Amino acid sequence: MKINIKRFLSVFVICIFILVSLLSCNRDNNINTGRENENTRPPTENSEITATEAVNEKILPDLPENDFNGHEFTYFIWDVTEWAGNEAQCHRDLYSEGETGEIVNDAVFRRNVKIEDQYNIRFKQSFALISQYESKLKKAIAADAAEFDVLLYQTASMGSLVSKGYLRNIYDLQYADFTKPWWEKNSIKDLSIDNKLFGINSAITLVDKMGAQTLLFNKELLKNYSLDDPYQMVINGIWTIDKFGEMVKTVSKDLNGDGTMDSNDQFGLLCIRDSMSNFANGCECFIAQKDKDDRVVLTFAGDRQYSAYEKILDIFLERNSAYNYFMRSPNDWETAIDRMFQGSQALFMWTRMRDCEALRAMETSFGILPVPKYDAQQSRYYSSINPYTSTIIGIPVSNTDMERTGIILEALAAESLYTVQPAYYDITLQSKIARDFESEKMLDIIYDNVCYDIGEILGLGNLNEYVYLVDQENRNVASFYEKKEGKALLDIDKIMDIVLNLDIG
Repeated sequence: MKINIKRFLSVFVICIFILVSLLSCNRDNNINTGRENENTRPPTENSEITATEAVNEKILPDLPENDFNGHEFTYFIWDVTEWAGNEAQCHRDLYSEGETGEIVNDAVFRRNVKIEDQYNIRFKQSFALISQYESKLKKAIAADAAEFDVLLYQTASMGSLVSKGYLRNIYDLQYADFTKPWWEKNSIKDLSIDNKLFGINSAITLVDKMGAQTLLFNKELLKNYSLDDPYQMVINGIWTIDKFGEMVKTVSKDLNGDGTMDSNDQFGLLCIRDSMSNFANGCECFIAQKDKDDRVVLTFAGDRQYSAYEKILDIFLERNSAYNYFMRSPNDWETAIDRMFQGSQALFMWTRMRDCEALRAMETSFGILPVPKYDAQQSRYYSSINPYTSTIIGIPVSNTDMERTGIILEALAAESLYTVQPAYYDITLQSKIARDFESEKMLDIIYDNVCYDIGEILGLGNLNEYVYLVDQENRNVASFYEKKEGKALLDIDKIMDIVLNLDIG
């Protein structure tokens, strides 16, 4: 049977919407359960449960009773507070000192207390700045100290951590059932290597959900220019890069009449270099994917890929219709983007979900969309999680108790599905972010279709630097690739050699 976390949460939120309204009016193979450390394959499609069944019946994890004698279950977390603007978002999914009335905070607190009491443990957090994370982890491993139970590391650090032998195979966790809806199935499918898994997302964390990349559109400008409804195009499967490009180039206007298109004028799109990889993924173009044996292969180049890159760059590099705020407002880009989109100076804005909460005060109505497909024949939308701003769960090689870790993570993820996740989506959907039911459906599509470019995450040959072509206003993607291909292939050989010869668990 089938369950989908986001659809379940969507039904939950719709029920809340209706109640509030009334009151105001008056990927592909099997994974086993891990009892005998057999978690070596991704879940099948029929291993999920329907949304209706999820709402009507809470699924419980199949776990033994246990008393862990006050064990301090320690997370080692990469600390992003050095990044401007992230302080309010950082780690709110893992820790709470007590109930405050804030919905996410209170859900996290109640979840933690329940699991702590159930298993006689206490959650503890240890932090390191991103620049110091690997060195601190290295020292802990070298000391042969089981200091950390679980790692919460930057997704883009996976390649380095795997190459240095710092990570255990997550499939070795006992009692972790990866067919259950609290584990994010696309992270399993996209990030396994040789049927081993070194990073996974789940209902436990929110930072990965906040790293989901999306498009916002200004409803007022859409109406003023009599443009087609993008919601309907998404539903009909015809929301494509060509149609998007047409709309972007329709609304440009020199508002102050000075003959120069700058931050005082109106554009079709607000974007940055990071947008490039998200749009490429949306067109089903990835630096690397896996073959039938679950081994990493380069997929950056090809006729279809180069066609997609050309279409994307044609949109991004048209200065009269697209505004790259990193490049054109380098000193005040955060101010520029907020002011321009909230001031109805752009039809579309690329962003991450974590930044949408800053738009709660925006007066003009806006909608939420997935990035477009390459063409109507493409089978699905792809919504990539930004690997530089998101967190992923890993197990350090120094962890010596995979049974205890598996039990706690399974219990924590299961409880999070029914507490922390609804609280987050409730906030996302009701705090003036999603202002209509169509946007709720778009969020459903975005989160159902999250994806991970393993080539970007592993940093193969620094091919991820192709996004800088946007800042350089350079359209020669083929030349860029030719210079990087050899190193990327060597990096794959190195990673695969390490993974194939791992003796873990």
